[in-house]
Amino acid sequence: MNSKEKSPPTNRMSITLVTYDKEPFLTDSDRLIATELVRLGCAVRIARWTDPDIDWTMSACTVLRSPWDAYLQPEKFLGWLALVEQKTTVVNAPELLRWNFDKRYLLAIEDNGVPIISTHYWERGQAISDWTAPWDEVVVKPVIGASSIGVGRFRLPEQRLQMEQHAAVLLMSTGVLLQRYESSVSTAMERSLVFIAGTYSHAVRRIPFNLGATPDTDDFDHEASVEEIEFAKQALAAAAADAETVPYARVDLLPTSHGLVIMELELIDPALFLTRRPAAAAELASALIKHAR
Repeated sequence: MNSKEKSPPTNRMSITLVTYDKEPFLTDSDRLIATELVRLGCAVRIARWTDPDIDWTMSACTVLRSPWDAYLQPEKFLGWLALVEQKTTVVNAPELLRWNFDKRYLLAIEDNGVPIISTHYWERGQAISDWTAPWDEVVVKPVIGASSIGVGRFRLPEQRLQMEQHAAVLLMSTGVLLQRYESSVSTAMERSLVFIAGTYSHAVRRIPFNLGATPDTDDFDHEASVEEIEFAKQALAAAAADAETVPYARVDLLPTSHGLVIMELELIDPALFLTRRPAAAAELASALIKHAR
């Protein structure tokens, strides 16, 4: 597998795994996918989504794995997606990717009867100075963003001014979500449940407000309960009527004093933590091949 290769051999099913400029190579987790695809007879190519020399028609299937700077140039990314979906099968499905790109999808999940973290939405350009905060602590985040970038946590009322200033900067370029801070995020911790073609695979616990990768150790492995798995499936069902058609998904949930809530549903380019359960890489490779046919 050569990241500089522009077009894979055409005598085998070709699958492209998409990365980005800053980290053009695959993560340890995603390398397991590539290895399994090759084992199953596929030609695998690694390509940066911004590479102008890539011929996307050469791939039977193009899989978004780490285009992690897309949030910095959303119009360019969505334009690229519209172009590429005309040339190859994109995974996950482009309509899901567009829906998931803006974190207002959380409100759609809530509308489907699935509890989410308590959330208020402000459109770009609005001011929040007249907002009456219903919580003692609030988390402010951009509706288009990645990881914990641009996310701030504020105590109220003492940090009200700082909260408004932080939100005002974000609202110059994007919409904003104001969410209740739940103390269990630091105690019980957020749980990320990975699904392959609609079937639960494995889970990890996440470090709150972390800008880096979750450590690849069993200290962060999580044995999801039946309740958590079924709850996560409800969130996934809110996005796709048939979860089996979604090759990969990650549902981030949190136990709180008032029950489980959804924190995120990641369908674009989630870290899948496949090193924690390598068999999942083989399952995902098979799902990708099936999806491409």
